[in-house]
Amino acid sequence: MFVNLKKKLLPALVFILAPGLLFAGESKMLENGIRLIEKPRPFTDTVTAAIFIDGGIFKETAETAGIGALTGIVWVKSNRILETAEFYGAEINAKLTPYAFEIILSAPTDIAGRVLGDFTDFLLKPKFSKEVFEREKALYLEELKANMDNPNYIAMERFNEVAYEGTPYARSVDGTISSVEKLTLKDVENYYKANMQGAQIIASVAGNYDKEFMDGLIKALSAIDKGKPFKIDCSGMEIEKDKRAEDTDTRIKQAKMFVGYTAPAVSSPEYPAVKVLNELLGGRMSSRYFEEIRKKLGYAYSVYSAYPSRVCSSRFFVSVGLDYKNAGHAVEKIDEINRNLPETMTDAEVEKAKKSLLGSALMATQTNAAVAWNAAFFELMGLGADYYDKYVDTLKHISKKDLAKAARIFKGPKAVYILKPSEEK
Repeated sequence: MFVNLKKKLLPALVFILAPGLLFAGESKMLENGIRLIEKPRPFTDTVTAAIFIDGGIFKETAETAGIGALTGIVWVKSNRILETAEFYGAEINAKLTPYAFEIILSAPTDIAGRVLGDFTDFLLKPKFSKEVFEREKALYLEELKANMDNPNYIAMERFNEVAYEGTPYARSVDGTISSVEKLTLKDVENYYKANMQGAQIIASVAGNYDKEFMDGLIKALSAIDKGKPFKIDCSGMEIEKDKRAEDTDTRIKQAKMFVGYTAPAVSSPEYPAVKVLNELLGGRMSSRYFEEIRKKLGYAYSVYSAYPSRVCSSRFFVSVGLDYKNAGHAVEKIDEINRNLPETMTDAEVEKAKKSLLGSALMATQTNAAVAWNAAFFELMGLGADYYDKYVDTLKHISKKDLAKAARIFKGPKAVYILKPSEEK
Protein backbone atom coordinates (compact mmCIF):
# COMPACT_ATOMS: atom_id res chain seq x y z
CA MET A 1 0.00 0.00 0.00
CA PHE A 2 2.84 2.39 0.88
CA VAL A 3 4.57 1.63 -2.42
CA ASN A 4 1.41 2.43 -4.41
CA LEU A 5 0.87 5.64 -2.46
CA LYS A 6 4.47 6.70 -3.13
CA LYS A 7 3.98 6.12 -6.87
CA LYS A 8 0.96 8.39 -6.87
CA LEU A 9 2.56 11.15 -4.78
CA LEU A 10 5.99 11.24 -6.42
CA PRO A 11 4.99 13.15 -9.60
CA ALA A 12 3.16 15.75 -7.53
CA LEU A 13 6.14 16.14 -5.19
CA VAL A 14 8.47 16.57 -8.16
CA PHE A 15 6.23 19.37 -9.46
CA ILE A 16 6.17 21.11 -6.07
CA LEU A 17 9.92 20.89 -5.57
CA ALA A 18 10.91 21.61 -9.17
CA PRO A 19 8.05 23.24 -11.12
CA GLY A 20 10.31 23.76 -14.11
CA LEU A 21 10.13 20.04 -14.76
CA LEU A 22 6.50 20.55 -15.68
CA PHE A 23 7.62 21.89 -19.03
CA ALA A 24 10.57 19.54 -19.56
CA GLY A 25 10.34 17.31 -22.60
CA GLU A 26 11.99 16.56 -25.87
CA SER A 27 11.82 17.86 -29.42
CA LYS A 28 12.63 16.24 -32.72
CA MET A 29 12.29 16.93 -36.41
CA LEU A 30 10.29 14.52 -38.57
CA GLU A 31 11.52 13.78 -42.08
CA ASN A 32 8.85 16.04 -43.59
CA GLY A 33 10.01 19.04 -41.55
CA ILE A 34 7.43 18.92 -38.76
CA ARG A 35 8.88 19.92 -35.41
CA LEU A 36 7.43 17.55 -32.80
CA ILE A 37 7.53 18.42 -29.09
CA GLU A 38 6.71 15.96 -26.31
CA LYS A 39 5.81 17.06 -22.78
CA PRO A 40 5.06 13.90 -20.73
CA ARG A 41 2.92 14.56 -17.64
CA PRO A 42 2.07 11.09 -16.32
CA PHE A 43 0.42 12.48 -13.18
CA THR A 44 -2.53 13.76 -15.25
CA ASP A 45 -5.47 11.93 -16.82
CA THR A 46 -5.66 13.74 -20.17
CA VAL A 47 -3.57 14.42 -23.25
CA THR A 48 -3.54 17.39 -25.64
CA ALA A 49 -2.09 17.59 -29.14
CA ALA A 50 -1.55 21.14 -30.42
CA ILE A 51 -0.71 21.65 -34.09
CA PHE A 52 0.39 25.12 -35.17
CA ILE A 53 0.67 25.99 -38.87
CA ASP A 54 2.92 29.01 -39.31
CA GLY A 55 1.70 32.23 -40.93
CA GLY A 56 -1.68 33.03 -39.45
CA ILE A 57 -3.13 36.28 -40.70
CA PHE A 58 -0.05 36.87 -42.88
CA LYS A 59 -1.42 34.27 -45.31
CA GLU A 60 -4.56 36.29 -45.94
CA THR A 61 -5.20 39.39 -48.02
CA ALA A 62 -7.89 42.03 -47.85
CA GLU A 63 -9.81 40.01 -50.46
CA THR A 64 -9.51 36.68 -48.62
CA ALA A 65 -9.81 38.00 -45.05
CA GLY A 66 -11.76 35.52 -42.93
CA ILE A 67 -10.82 32.44 -44.95
CA GLY A 68 -8.79 30.96 -42.07
CA ALA A 69 -11.54 31.47 -39.51
CA LEU A 70 -14.24 30.05 -41.81
CA THR A 71 -12.05 27.08 -42.80
CA GLY A 72 -11.55 26.16 -39.15
CA ILE A 73 -15.31 26.04 -38.56
CA VAL A 74 -16.16 24.11 -41.74
CA TRP A 75 -13.24 21.71 -41.32
CA VAL A 76 -14.27 20.63 -37.81
CA LYS A 77 -18.00 20.44 -38.47
CA SER A 78 -17.68 18.51 -41.75
CA ASN A 79 -15.81 15.57 -40.25
CA ARG A 80 -16.50 12.64 -37.96
CA ILE A 81 -13.92 13.83 -35.41
CA LEU A 82 -16.44 16.29 -33.95
CA GLU A 83 -19.06 13.60 -33.29
CA THR A 84 -16.41 11.24 -31.89
CA ALA A 85 -14.95 13.90 -29.62
CA GLU A 86 -18.36 14.86 -28.25
CA PHE A 87 -19.27 11.18 -27.66
CA TYR A 88 -16.12 10.48 -25.63
CA GLY A 89 -15.90 13.82 -23.83
CA ALA A 90 -12.93 15.04 -25.87
CA GLU A 91 -12.52 18.45 -27.52
CA ILE A 92 -11.45 19.46 -31.03
CA ASN A 93 -10.95 23.01 -32.24
CA ALA A 94 -9.40 24.70 -35.27
CA LYS A 95 -9.00 28.45 -35.60
CA LEU A 96 -6.90 31.25 -37.01
CA THR A 97 -4.77 33.55 -34.86
CA PRO A 98 -2.55 36.47 -35.93
CA TYR A 99 0.50 34.16 -36.00
CA ALA A 100 -0.77 30.65 -36.81
CA PHE A 101 -3.61 28.35 -37.74
CA GLU A 102 -4.16 26.28 -34.59
CA ILE A 103 -5.60 22.79 -34.28
CA ILE A 104 -6.11 21.57 -30.71
CA LEU A 105 -7.25 18.07 -29.71
CA SER A 106 -7.72 17.23 -26.02
CA ALA A 107 -8.96 13.89 -24.73
CA PRO A 108 -9.07 11.76 -21.58
CA THR A 109 -6.06 9.43 -21.59
CA ASP A 110 -8.09 6.23 -21.54
CA ILE A 111 -9.93 7.03 -24.78
CA ALA A 112 -7.24 9.00 -26.64
CA GLY A 113 -6.46 6.00 -28.83
CA ARG A 114 -10.09 5.70 -29.93
CA VAL A 115 -10.16 9.33 -31.02
CA LEU A 116 -6.85 9.16 -32.87
CA GLY A 117 -8.21 7.34 -35.93
CA ASP A 118 -10.78 10.02 -36.71
CA PHE A 119 -8.23 12.73 -35.91
CA THR A 120 -5.88 11.16 -38.48
CA ASP A 121 -8.62 11.28 -41.13
CA PHE A 122 -9.37 14.86 -40.08
CA LEU A 123 -5.77 15.82 -40.79
CA LEU A 124 -5.05 13.75 -43.90
CA LYS A 125 -8.36 13.02 -45.62
CA PRO A 126 -10.80 15.70 -44.52
CA LYS A 127 -14.24 16.24 -45.97
CA PHE A 128 -15.48 19.73 -46.67
CA SER A 129 -19.24 19.42 -46.93
CA LYS A 130 -21.03 21.83 -49.22
CA GLU A 131 -24.06 21.76 -46.93
CA VAL A 132 -21.95 22.52 -43.87
CA PHE A 133 -20.08 25.27 -45.74
CA GLU A 134 -23.24 27.06 -46.83
CA ARG A 135 -24.83 26.79 -43.41
CA GLU A 136 -21.76 27.89 -41.46
CA LYS A 137 -20.93 30.70 -43.86
CA ALA A 138 -24.45 32.09 -43.42
CA LEU A 139 -24.17 31.84 -39.64
CA TYR A 140 -20.70 33.39 -39.70
CA LEU A 141 -21.95 36.34 -41.73
CA GLU A 142 -24.73 36.85 -39.18
CA GLU A 143 -22.09 36.95 -36.43
CA LEU A 144 -20.07 39.51 -38.36
CA LYS A 145 -23.17 41.65 -38.80
CA ALA A 146 -23.88 41.35 -35.07
CA ASN A 147 -20.31 42.49 -34.38
CA MET A 148 -21.00 45.61 -36.38
CA ASP A 149 -23.76 46.40 -33.86
CA ASN A 150 -21.24 46.26 -31.02
CA PRO A 151 -19.44 49.60 -30.51
CA ASN A 152 -16.75 47.93 -28.38
CA TYR A 153 -15.89 45.55 -31.21
CA ILE A 154 -15.91 48.37 -33.77
CA ALA A 155 -13.63 50.55 -31.64
CA MET A 156 -11.09 47.76 -31.09
CA GLU A 157 -10.97 46.84 -34.77
CA ARG A 158 -10.66 50.45 -35.88
CA PHE A 159 -7.85 51.04 -33.41
CA ASN A 160 -5.96 48.09 -34.91
CA GLU A 161 -6.50 49.55 -38.38
CA VAL A 162 -4.98 52.85 -37.26
CA ALA A 163 -2.18 51.44 -35.10
CA TYR A 164 -1.08 48.78 -37.62
CA GLU A 165 -1.91 50.71 -40.78
CA GLY A 166 -0.49 49.10 -43.92
CA THR A 167 0.37 45.77 -42.24
CA PRO A 168 -1.41 42.39 -41.95
CA TYR A 169 -2.13 43.11 -38.27
CA ALA A 170 -4.46 45.89 -39.39
CA ARG A 171 -6.87 43.20 -40.61
CA SER A 172 -9.13 41.26 -38.28
CA VAL A 173 -8.82 37.45 -38.12
CA ASP A 174 -12.61 37.52 -38.42
CA GLY A 175 -12.50 39.07 -41.89
CA THR A 176 -15.15 41.48 -43.12
CA ILE A 177 -18.69 41.03 -44.33
CA SER A 178 -17.69 41.90 -47.89
CA SER A 179 -14.68 39.54 -47.96
CA VAL A 180 -16.47 36.58 -46.36
CA GLU A 181 -19.47 36.95 -48.69
CA LYS A 182 -17.17 36.21 -51.64
CA LEU A 183 -15.57 33.08 -50.17
CA THR A 184 -16.43 29.74 -51.79
CA LEU A 185 -16.12 26.09 -50.82
CA LYS A 186 -13.24 25.85 -53.29
CA ASP A 187 -11.44 28.62 -51.38
CA VAL A 188 -11.74 26.55 -48.19
CA GLU A 189 -10.41 23.43 -49.90
CA ASN A 190 -7.49 25.35 -51.40
CA TYR A 191 -6.72 26.95 -48.03
CA TYR A 192 -6.43 23.50 -46.47
CA LYS A 193 -4.11 22.26 -49.23
CA ALA A 194 -1.90 25.34 -49.05
CA ASN A 195 -1.50 25.08 -45.28
CA MET A 196 -0.91 21.37 -44.72
CA GLN A 197 2.82 21.51 -45.32
CA GLY A 198 5.20 19.86 -42.87
CA ALA A 199 7.85 22.55 -43.13
CA GLN A 200 5.31 25.02 -41.70
CA ILE A 201 4.02 22.85 -38.84
CA ILE A 202 4.88 22.59 -35.16
CA ALA A 203 3.16 19.79 -33.22
CA SER A 204 3.19 19.65 -29.43
CA VAL A 205 1.86 16.85 -27.21
CA ALA A 206 1.43 17.21 -23.46
CA GLY A 207 -0.11 14.93 -20.87
CA ASN A 208 -0.47 11.28 -20.06
CA TYR A 209 -0.15 9.16 -23.20
CA ASP A 210 1.32 5.78 -24.15
CA LYS A 211 3.72 4.74 -26.90
CA GLU A 212 0.89 3.46 -29.09
CA PHE A 213 -0.80 6.86 -29.11
CA MET A 214 2.42 8.69 -29.90
CA ASP A 215 3.40 6.22 -32.63
CA GLY A 216 -0.02 6.65 -34.22
CA LEU A 217 0.21 10.44 -34.11
CA ILE A 218 3.73 10.42 -35.57
CA LYS A 219 2.54 8.13 -38.38
CA ALA A 220 -0.28 10.58 -39.18
CA LEU A 221 1.96 13.64 -39.07
CA SER A 222 4.65 11.95 -41.16
CA ALA A 223 2.14 11.45 -43.99
CA ILE A 224 1.82 15.22 -44.51
CA ASP A 225 3.76 16.58 -47.50
CA LYS A 226 6.89 18.52 -46.60
CA GLY A 227 6.19 21.61 -48.69
CA LYS A 228 8.12 24.81 -48.04
CA PRO A 229 8.64 26.98 -44.94
CA PHE A 230 6.57 30.16 -44.70
CA LYS A 231 8.47 33.39 -44.14
CA ILE A 232 6.70 36.17 -42.24
CA ASP A 233 7.70 39.67 -43.32
CA CYS A 234 7.92 41.95 -40.27
CA SER A 235 9.06 45.06 -42.12
CA GLY A 236 7.17 48.31 -41.61
CA MET A 237 5.52 47.22 -38.36
CA GLU A 238 6.55 50.25 -36.26
CA ILE A 239 4.48 53.40 -35.77
CA GLU A 240 6.57 55.94 -37.67
CA LYS A 241 4.74 59.13 -36.69
CA ASP A 242 1.95 60.28 -34.38
CA LYS A 243 -1.46 59.52 -35.83
CA ARG A 244 -4.99 60.18 -34.67
CA ALA A 245 -8.38 59.12 -36.01
CA GLU A 246 -11.96 59.59 -34.80
CA ASP A 247 -15.34 58.14 -35.71
CA THR A 248 -18.82 58.81 -34.39
CA ASP A 249 -21.50 56.40 -33.22
CA THR A 250 -25.10 57.30 -32.39
CA ARG A 251 -25.49 54.32 -30.02
CA ILE A 252 -22.95 55.32 -27.38
CA LYS A 253 -23.01 57.95 -24.64
CA GLN A 254 -19.31 57.82 -23.72
CA ALA A 255 -16.27 57.85 -25.96
CA LYS A 256 -14.06 54.78 -26.35
CA MET A 257 -10.45 55.85 -26.63
CA PHE A 258 -7.29 53.88 -27.43
CA VAL A 259 -3.70 55.11 -27.15
CA GLY A 260 -1.07 52.77 -28.59
CA TYR A 261 2.74 52.62 -28.81
CA THR A 262 5.08 50.33 -30.74
CA ALA A 263 6.07 47.44 -28.46
CA PRO A 264 8.58 44.60 -28.95
CA ALA A 265 7.88 41.23 -30.52
CA VAL A 266 7.85 38.10 -28.35
CA SER A 267 11.42 37.28 -29.40
CA SER A 268 12.75 40.55 -27.94
CA PRO A 269 14.78 40.34 -24.71
CA GLU A 270 12.53 43.12 -23.37
CA TYR A 271 9.32 41.12 -23.87
CA PRO A 272 9.06 40.01 -20.19
CA ALA A 273 9.81 43.52 -18.90
CA VAL A 274 7.07 45.07 -21.04
CA LYS A 275 4.67 42.42 -19.70
CA VAL A 276 5.49 43.64 -16.18
CA LEU A 277 5.07 47.25 -17.33
CA ASN A 278 1.61 46.39 -18.60
CA GLU A 279 0.69 44.82 -15.26
CA LEU A 280 2.01 47.82 -13.32
CA LEU A 281 0.38 50.47 -15.48
CA GLY A 282 -2.98 49.01 -16.40
CA GLY A 283 -3.33 45.37 -15.45
CA ARG A 284 -5.16 45.75 -12.14
CA MET A 285 -7.60 47.99 -10.25
CA SER A 286 -4.65 49.34 -8.27
CA SER A 287 -2.63 50.12 -11.40
CA ARG A 288 -1.24 53.56 -12.27
CA TYR A 289 -3.81 54.33 -14.97
CA PHE A 290 -6.69 53.30 -12.74
CA GLU A 291 -5.44 55.38 -9.82
CA GLU A 292 -4.57 58.50 -11.82
CA ILE A 293 -7.22 58.61 -14.54
CA ARG A 294 -10.24 57.08 -12.86
CA LYS A 295 -9.80 57.69 -9.15
CA LYS A 296 -8.01 61.05 -9.07
CA LEU A 297 -9.32 62.72 -12.22
CA GLY A 298 -12.66 60.92 -12.28
CA TYR A 299 -12.48 60.71 -16.07
CA ALA A 300 -12.75 57.07 -16.83
CA TYR A 301 -15.72 54.76 -16.82
CA SER A 302 -13.21 52.00 -17.54
CA VAL A 303 -9.44 51.96 -18.04
CA TYR A 304 -6.96 49.18 -18.71
CA SER A 305 -3.87 48.43 -20.78
CA ALA A 306 -2.84 45.44 -22.87
CA TYR A 307 0.23 44.09 -24.63
CA PRO A 308 -0.67 41.29 -27.09
CA SER A 309 2.07 38.77 -27.88
CA ARG A 310 3.06 39.00 -31.54
CA VAL A 311 5.75 37.51 -33.78
CA CYS A 312 6.37 41.01 -35.21
CA SER A 313 6.29 44.35 -33.41
CA SER A 314 3.21 44.56 -31.23
CA ARG A 315 1.38 47.46 -29.58
CA PHE A 316 1.20 48.45 -25.95
CA PHE A 317 -2.15 50.18 -25.73
CA VAL A 318 -4.36 51.88 -23.18
CA SER A 319 -8.15 51.67 -23.45
CA VAL A 320 -10.29 54.29 -21.73
CA GLY A 321 -14.05 54.84 -21.62
CA LEU A 322 -14.74 58.50 -20.83
CA ASP A 323 -16.59 61.70 -21.74
CA TYR A 324 -15.26 62.94 -25.08
CA LYS A 325 -14.60 66.40 -23.65
CA ASN A 326 -11.93 64.88 -21.38
CA ALA A 327 -10.19 62.85 -24.09
CA GLY A 328 -7.51 65.42 -24.90
CA HIS A 329 -6.41 65.85 -21.30
CA ALA A 330 -6.58 62.07 -20.72
CA VAL A 331 -4.08 61.51 -23.54
CA GLU A 332 -1.78 64.13 -22.00
CA LYS A 333 -2.10 62.44 -18.61
CA ILE A 334 -1.31 59.01 -20.06
CA ASP A 335 1.78 60.45 -21.74
CA GLU A 336 2.81 62.10 -18.47
CA ILE A 337 2.43 58.87 -16.49
CA ASN A 338 4.41 56.91 -19.09
CA ARG A 339 7.14 59.53 -19.44
CA ASN A 340 7.69 59.89 -15.69
CA LEU A 341 7.42 56.20 -14.84
CA PRO A 342 11.19 55.46 -14.63
CA GLU A 343 11.60 58.13 -11.92
CA THR A 344 8.34 57.56 -10.04
CA MET A 345 7.79 53.81 -9.81
CA THR A 346 8.38 52.33 -6.39
CA ASP A 347 9.91 49.04 -5.31
CA ALA A 348 6.58 48.05 -3.77
CA GLU A 349 4.53 48.47 -6.93
CA VAL A 350 7.19 46.74 -9.03
CA GLU A 351 7.12 43.73 -6.69
CA LYS A 352 3.33 43.74 -6.67
CA ALA A 353 3.18 43.78 -10.47
CA LYS A 354 5.75 40.98 -10.74
CA LYS A 355 3.98 38.75 -8.23
CA SER A 356 0.60 39.35 -9.86
CA LEU A 357 1.93 38.54 -13.32
CA LEU A 358 3.92 35.55 -12.08
CA GLY A 359 0.91 34.12 -10.29
CA SER A 360 -1.26 34.53 -13.37
CA ALA A 361 1.43 32.96 -15.56
CA LEU A 362 1.73 29.89 -13.35
CA MET A 363 -2.02 29.47 -12.89
CA ALA A 364 -2.58 29.74 -16.63
CA THR A 365 -0.36 26.72 -17.33
CA GLN A 366 -1.87 24.10 -15.06
CA THR A 367 -3.58 22.10 -17.81
CA ASN A 368 -2.09 19.89 -20.49
CA ALA A 369 -3.75 22.07 -23.10
CA ALA A 370 -1.91 25.13 -21.76
CA VAL A 371 1.42 23.29 -21.59
CA ALA A 372 1.06 22.01 -25.17
CA TRP A 373 -0.04 25.43 -26.43
CA ASN A 374 2.85 27.28 -24.78
CA ALA A 375 5.41 24.80 -26.09
CA ALA A 376 4.12 25.18 -29.66
CA PHE A 377 3.73 28.96 -29.37
CA PHE A 378 7.23 29.70 -28.13
CA GLU A 379 8.77 27.25 -30.57
CA LEU A 380 6.94 29.10 -33.33
CA MET A 381 8.27 32.40 -31.97
CA GLY A 382 11.82 31.05 -32.32
CA LEU A 383 12.47 30.90 -28.58
CA GLY A 384 12.26 27.15 -28.11
CA ALA A 385 9.62 24.83 -26.65
CA ASP A 386 11.05 25.17 -23.13
CA TYR A 387 11.10 28.97 -23.11
CA TYR A 388 8.22 29.27 -20.64
CA ASP A 389 10.46 28.15 -17.77
CA LYS A 390 12.96 30.87 -18.70
CA TYR A 391 10.15 33.42 -19.00
CA VAL A 392 8.87 32.65 -15.49
CA ASP A 393 12.40 32.81 -14.06
CA THR A 394 13.05 36.12 -15.86
CA LEU A 395 9.89 37.63 -14.37
CA LYS A 396 11.21 36.90 -10.88
CA HIS A 397 14.44 38.82 -11.50
CA ILE A 398 13.20 41.87 -13.40
CA SER A 399 14.39 45.09 -11.75
CA LYS A 400 13.34 48.74 -11.79
CA LYS A 401 16.28 49.32 -14.12
CA ASP A 402 14.90 46.75 -16.56
CA LEU A 403 11.49 48.41 -16.47
CA ALA A 404 12.98 51.85 -17.00
CA LYS A 405 14.76 50.53 -20.07
CA ALA A 406 11.58 48.90 -21.38
CA ALA A 407 9.67 52.16 -20.83
CA ARG A 408 11.56 53.66 -23.76
CA ILE A 409 8.68 52.46 -25.93
CA PHE A 410 6.74 55.50 -24.67
CA LYS A 411 9.26 57.91 -26.19
CA GLY A 412 8.26 56.91 -29.71
CA PRO A 413 5.27 58.08 -31.74
CA LYS A 414 1.80 56.91 -30.76
CA ALA A 415 -1.54 56.12 -32.38
CA VAL A 416 -4.74 57.52 -30.91
CA TYR A 417 -8.19 56.34 -31.91
CA ILE A 418 -11.51 57.60 -30.50
CA LEU A 419 -15.03 56.37 -31.16
CA LYS A 420 -17.15 59.23 -29.87
CA PRO A 421 -20.89 59.78 -29.42
CA SER A 422 -22.69 61.52 -32.23
CA GLU A 423 -24.86 64.53 -31.47
CA GLU A 424 -27.30 63.34 -34.11
CA LYS A 425 -30.30 61.40 -32.83
